Amino acid sequence: MILRANQPSEGVTWAKWIPKSYKIVKEENVPAKMRDGVILYADVYRPDAPGRFPVILMRTPYGKDAPGANAKRFVPYGYVLISQDTRGRFTSEGDWYYPLIHEAADGYDTVLLRVLRAGRSKQG
Repeated sequence: MILRANQPSEGVTWAKWIPKSYKIVKEENVPAKMRDGVILYADVYRPDAPGRFPVILMRTPYGKDAPGANAKRFVPYGYVLISQDTRGRFTSEGDWYYPLIHEAADGYDTVLLRVLRAGRSKQG
């Protein structure tokens, strides 16, 4: 069997069959207050429709705007993408003097505060 780059192998299908049906709605600098009072900021990209959607959380020290291009990959297919600046980086508050010290707690708090709510959006 000869495989070509533009054809899937036997039994594999491309994601092209999934219809793009949602426009992207972006909320900028959405705050999330951590357990110690530090506020981390995120951009939230969501489908323009009401309903429950799966959530992809991206926390990065490289700027929450950088993963924004991924919104075009996921949101039209019914996903919410949250891109958050980590503690002490870009728009988020806090001290980055000790990187990675607060990551586990901040990630946990973010999931409780933002991700669970974002997946249950009542409006687009």
